[in-house]
Amino acid sequence: MKDRILSMVVLTFLAMGCDSSRLDSEVSKLKQSNAELLDQLKAANKRLEETESQMASLRTEMREFKEAFDSEKRQQLTENVKAVEGLLMDLRRDTASANTTLEEIQGLKTEVKKLRDLCVKHESEAKDANEIGKIKKSVTSLQQSVEKLERSLGTGANPNIGGRVRQLESELRRLESKVRRLPG
Repeated sequence: MKDRILSMVVLTFLAMGCDSSRLDSEVSKLKQSNAELLDQLKAANKRLEETESQMASLRTEMREFKEAFDSEKRQQLTENVKAVEGLLMDLRRDTASANTTLEEIQGLKTEVKKLRDLCVKHESEAKDANEIGKIKKSVTSLQQSVEKLERSLGTGANPNIGGRVRQLESELRRLESKVRRLPG
């Protein structure tokens, strides 16, 4: 096809009455222009191959990064799930402990009420009023401590609530003992 185009150019120049030296000059220019275009096309093809190679390399890097990122993300999610499961177990344990403590506090309140009623009974019988007044004051203080402990259970303000319950139970037993020793 290239030869055919060249032949047509030569015939056109001959038909125009151009001499052969001018025709050779034009053919030479066309060959040079064609060679330059061919060089530009080769350079463009080379740049295209380099770009395609860079793109393939970039795709590989992106795939490797995505795999590493997905793996890291999966591991992080697994760790987060385990942490949440641990917190949930702690919460269940704390809830069970709080329920037990609440039951203990309710028991304490009942015992304190019974002790208070017993003090009132002894007071009405007017036996050792001074000692009964002291015990009654201690029972009132114990009752307030139990109520305060019950309120703090709801807020989680007291981290050693179980120890405090044991302490109040001990105080209750001490006061019960005092009331039992009263005459009558």
